[in-house]
Amino acid sequence: IVLGYSYKPNVKWTFNADIEWMNWSVVNKEELAYPEESNAARLAVLNNGNPASRDWASVFSGALGTQYEVSDRFRVRTGYFYRQSPIPNDTWEPNLPDSDSHAVTAGFGYDLRKDLTVDLAWSGIMYLKRTVDNTVGDAAGGGIDGTYRQWDNLAYATVTYSF
Repeated sequence: IVLGYSYKPNVKWTFNADIEWMNWSVVNKEELAYPEESNAARLAVLNNGNPASRDWASVFSGALGTQYEVSDRFRVRTGYFYRQSPIPNDTWEPNLPDSDSHAVTAGFGYDLRKDLTVDLAWSGIMYLKRTVDNTVGDAAGGGIDGTYRQWDNLAYATVTYSF
């Protein structure tokens, strides 16, 4: 569920705010199926740890953004968002190293023609340090306890043709 508000005080500026609730609590387990596999030895390996307990939580996120119209054809944008992680320490795994995160964004849009627009954007996402002490992986003799840090840089490019 997303609730957003946009305010345009004049022809140049637009301000946006969003709050979002995601119902991740419906993710209780992750179960993989291998309907085409009939070899018992391979199935035993594939099904090791299957289904995996998830027990995720519902979370909120919030975002703020601005757009400034430099000209009729060129717009610059900035933004910020905060997102809670739905993954509890009990079921956290390094294959999805999630934690609460903050992000800053910047970008621009340029109209090449009236019907053709190019948008470029960048997001820097800082995941908060997460210290994990759980039993995931202990049955196989290799726990995943530790302190995890992550920073992501993402670049986006879109071309829009209107007809």
